[in-house]
Amino acid sequence: MSSLASPPPEPLILALDTSSSLGSVALARGGALLKARAFEADHGHSQRLLPAIEGVFSEAGIAAAEVDLFAVVVGPGSFTGLRVSLACVRGLAGTRPCFGALATDVAAWAARAREPRILAVTDLFHGEVFASVHDETGALISNRESGDLPIVMGALGDFLRGPAIATGSAATKHRAEIAAAFPGIRFLALDGGLAPHLAGLADANASAETTRPAGELLPFYLRDPLTRGLLNSQPRAK
Repeated sequence: MSSLASPPPEPLILALDTSSSLGSVALARGGALLKARAFEADHGHSQRLLPAIEGVFSEAGIAAAEVDLFAVVVGPGSFTGLRVSLACVRGLAGTRPCFGALATDVAAWAARAREPRILAVTDLFHGEVFASVHDETGALISNRESGDLPIVMGALGDFLRGPAIATGSAATKHRAEIAAAFPGIRFLALDGGLAPHLAGLADANASAETTRPAGELLPFYLRDPLTRGLLNSQPRAK
């Protein structure tokens, strides 16, 4: 894996997420959010993403050439959506550093400091989810599980004893089932999308060791793009 120089202090960050039907774009200076846009794309990410990017640059009075760090959700999620955002980063970043993150890790970052345990759960469609449990800082404390919702919730149950909060695209979609499995669990809706939170995660964690050239960012697929079936051997989370 190629390494790059660490981003400068308080880098200008462009963060993108098109892993689900709710796409989002954010522009941040260090930990301060400058502009953000969310959009319902369904299967139209390619038509919505570039106008959203142009919009945040225009509103902030900033040019793409000024960006120090690019951040993108690499999966899991929509095959087409992941390809669109990764291709966009590759086209914009050139030799500048890029930071990739899983949707669940971004969701957990958004929910940090709210409860001792965070259930981050992303929709894989057809009743299947990708989920993990994190501590109050957003750090991963469980395995990453994927499959039918009841099976995944059962696998993670031991990590969710006591106060907890659920967040992510599947937490909204499957709220009733999650609430039944874990009575008293709170919920955090991310109505503005993942990109604003991704920008904060990237600012806190980007370094020469955690960034890479745009061409080395790979999508994190949990389904075979041809058969749409869950992969027998899951890609390793970066």
